[in-house]
Amino acid sequence: MSKLFFIDDEPILLKLCQLFLARMENLEITFFESATGALTEIEKGNVPNLIISDIKMPKMSGFELAEILINKGLINKIKFSYCTSFASLKDASDVYGLERKDLLEFPFYNKPIGKDIVGFIEKQL
Repeated sequence: MSKLFFIDDEPILLKLCQLFLARMENLEITFFESATGALTEIEKGNVPNLIISDIKMPKMSGFELAEILINKGLINKIKFSYCTSFASLKDASDVYGLERKDLLEFPFYNKPIGKDIVGFIEKQL
């Protein structure tokens, strides 16, 4: 069974994702409101297959979490993707130099939210 850590500091987005991801089989999902919470869990030995993290969060950003995992030598064991609430994926990829395939866009505005999230995760795993 694959493990996913989903990190976002917006409780409403976490709740929406919980609703839509509950349908996914063979996937254990843990939701965190902070990157520090996810890092603590990883340091305890609970290492996921995939992390989807918000980019901008208080205390520790998604980029800072990825950097820590790289420095600890864990990034090779974990696929890491980002979610963002930028106006568009183009804006986010321009600002952060990320490939668009590594970004999940929030909010979903008239998109089939469940299908977007599930499809994104299936491509990453």
